[in-house]
Formats: sequence, structure tokens, C-alpha cells
Amino acid sequence: MASVQSNDQRLLERILEDQHRKLAPDKSRDDFFTFFAADKALQDWDLDNDEIMDGIVDGAHDCGIDGIWTFVDGRQTAGAYAPLLAHPRGTGV
Repeated sequence: MASVQSNDQRLLERILEDQHRKLAPDKSRDDFFTFFAADKALQDWDLDNDEIMDGIVDGAHDCGIDGIWTFVDGRQTAGAYAPLLAHPRGTGV
């Protein structure tokens, strides 16, 4: 027996399809949903698309973590520590 979608589910599906087509038609449906969900969850911090994408870590063997964004005093900290992450241990950084 097929499940019946509520009006809210159909509306959300339509919104997702529309936004997917407008914003990222080249991305898979799953990848776009991850971006869309992160964008909505982080909307109070007014991040741009690149900042949202930089925090998405979704993939195989991610232990269920789809994204990581850190904030201190309401400001995103990724720019402050990102250069340090590129250096292997013991390089004097």
C-alpha cells in the first residue's frame, strides 16, 4: 500500500524541487537536501553559500555527521583556524 503524502509534505517537496532547480541543478538530490537543511538551520548566522558548503562533511564513514560549523561570540571561526588544518603535525605551526 502506497503512503499518502500530507499537504505539508507535498509543499515541502515542491519547495525543494524548485530550489534545487534554481540553485544547484548539477548537485544530486541528496547533496542538495544536505545543503538546503544546513542553510535553513544556519539562517540566523547569515552565511553565504560557500561558507555553508565549507562546513558540509557528509559522506561515507562520517559517523552520521553531515556538517560542522563553529562560532565564537556569534561569529564563524572557520576562517581563523582553517589554515592550521592544512599543515601536518610537527611542521611548527
